[in-house]
Amino acid sequence: MKLKYSGNSAIVTGASKGIGKTVAKFLALSNINLHLISRNIDSDYIDLFKDELKEKFSSHNFDNLNISYYKGDVSEYDSIEQIFKSIALNTNGSVDYLINNAGITKDKLLLRMKPSDWQQVINTNLNGVFYCTKLASKLMLKQRFGKIVNISSIIGQTGNSGQANYSASKSGLSGFTKSIAHELSKKNITINSISPGFISTDMTNDLNNKDAYLSKIPLRRLGTTKDIANLVMFLLSDEANYINGQDINVDGGMVMK
Repeated sequence: MKLKYSGNSAIVTGASKGIGKTVAKFLALSNINLHLISRNIDSDYIDLFKDELKEKFSSHNFDNLNISYYKGDVSEYDSIEQIFKSIALNTNGSVDYLINNAGITKDKLLLRMKPSDWQQVINTNLNGVFYCTKLASKLMLKQRFGKIVNISSIIGQTGNSGQANYSASKSGLSGFTKSIAHELSKKNITINSISPGFISTDMTNDLNNKDAYLSKIPLRRLGTTKDIANLVMFLLSDEANYINGQDINVDGGMVMK
């Protein structure tokens, strides 16, 4: 079954690597115009991104695809507001999809965790989602259509030693998603979150005791960024129009509800 999409423009935060970059590639393959936001992005990155697309998917025509990039930190509201104003100008006020993927970790045990460690993680992982969702929903409400996908984490459900700040931010994201689903649904806007388990990215590659984590996963392996991107694309598609306010685990069976 080939997925169908009613929209043609998407904003992806944290788009320079990992899950965000893979999601951006999948969106490009579906001919959805991209607005990529990251603290670590520039014109060289976009050129490399386009070259990667053409090299890996040589049979696909990307000539009519528009890709724009914005260097910004989602935790800084004024900066993000200006970026969304620029996107609105470039799209005539039309944004169909938002993927809130930007996230950071500052892992420390509670007694060693500085207030700045707590604040930076909450500001990026939770406040950043609030800022971007607020700004994107203004555009979506005008067109009475939109889909939002938040990238959360199973750590928001299970907790993890040394990750009180990260766990709190992701747990808060689940409640935020459900609340906004109540508010926006009547205007034909859906919002869902995905909670990855241990996915092979730069963030998880630095984990200590990786074998201990693998022993807790029934599939006995880490997931891939493609595993997450596949679900993102489904939730954005017309086939998922009746899925709303959900938090879906993609974790190899690590957390079974």
